[in-house]
Amino acid sequence: MIFGEQYFEEGSSTDFQKIFTDLIRKNTTNRDTTIADIAVNYTIGLIMVLSTVVLVVFNIIVLIYSKYQKRTPVKALFDIMAVSDLVGNVYYGPLLSYALLNNKIYPIARPGTNAELYSAFLFQMFFTMSYSATTVMSVCRLIAIRFPFRRLRISHTLIVFGGTVLIRLVILVVIYTPLPVDPNSTIIWNRYCFMSVNINVNSNLMINVFGKMKIYLAVIVIMIGVISSTISIILLHKKTIISQESDAKVKRSARVIAYMNACNLCILVGYIAGGITWFTYPHVYFFGVVGLPIIGAAFNPLIRCIVNKDIGNHFLKKDTINPLTMSSSLHETKA
Repeated sequence: MIFGEQYFEEGSSTDFQKIFTDLIRKNTTNRDTTIADIAVNYTIGLIMVLSTVVLVVFNIIVLIYSKYQKRTPVKALFDIMAVSDLVGNVYYGPLLSYALLNNKIYPIARPGTNAELYSAFLFQMFFTMSYSATTVMSVCRLIAIRFPFRRLRISHTLIVFGGTVLIRLVILVVIYTPLPVDPNSTIIWNRYCFMSVNINVNSNLMINVFGKMKIYLAVIVIMIGVISSTISIILLHKKTIISQESDAKVKRSARVIAYMNACNLCILVGYIAGGITWFTYPHVYFFGVVGLPIIGAAFNPLIRCIVNKDIGNHFLKKDTINPLTMSSSLHETKA
């Protein structure tokens, strides 16, 4: 059971409204914050600040480096992921850090605004673009390893990526469209803040169904990426790649994508854990649903810069050697 479903009997809309409204009212009153509350707030807040700084700096670095690289399907997806990680978190990270460091998350639950609802929608949308790009990259890299001489077109990969994002977009639009206030409640059902984060719990059957679809789609897409990366790493240990790309490039790219998929899997686990315990352990919810995606947006460009030494060499103006031609080049196309 996810997102408060444990608090009501399934199929009973009236009971749900009553029980959930009572729970919200109990948590919308201000209470004294304890030292433990402040300590946790500051810890998560400082992590958010550090993650925001890292994601801004390193995503800008990889985007600048990308300008000098040959355009390929995987490179195009790397660029999309960097832009989505940067744009989707550059405002949300500081906003939530400010709320945590100033203990402005109390009361824990309160009626939200349309602006907060739309910001949550954008955060979810850009996160979708990020993990979808990682998964499509995983499949592209697997095809390059399994079928070395098969040429992938950028248009084909973007169509697959766009289709995945479009499905999620439709789901999010349904969920995040502001609904009217329940006349029997003081709560606007899908427009309230919980720990400064908008979540959507609604007695409307359609919203509940689409809410589950949002989670299931994320699970499916992320697991496809994890499985594809796992198979790619296994194949890399069994064979030598002979293709238009160098072995070193393919292996390095596969490693980077595998690390990113592992990060997405951790985010998924945290998201589910936060959804299950959101009223019992609100900080777990906050860190799992919002904190981990922001950390992931910082991890993606950071791990790419760590694994791919050519990015650092490019900015330090050090030449790199193409292992196939043995010629010096600053613009070798490497992930």
